[in-house]
Amino acid sequence: MSKTHQFYHNTPEEDAAIQRGIDLDPDTCVLSDEEFAELRPFVHHSNPHPLGRISCFGDLDVIERYFGSGADWQRHLRNALLEEQRMQHAA
Repeated sequence: MSKTHQFYHNTPEEDAAIQRGIDLDPDTCVLSDEEFAELRPFVHHSNPHPLGRISCFGDLDVIERYFGSGADWQRHLRNALLEEQRMQHAA
């Protein structure tokens, strides 16, 4: 079953009200056509180690140790897991 969508288009009055709001916002600037043409897409540098989401159970004291290690807790946990992986492959 397909569903059609109707798009709402602003009236000229609504467009004018929106533009007035933009003009009054000190944090907004309107780019000229030349400035707009110079824009480049934002490129996120790819991570050489793709990330995935995991869910696992563990001892609370271990989990709290990593969570309590500050903003870099995920990096610390990743490093510990990598070290364990190295030890397993070395054995």
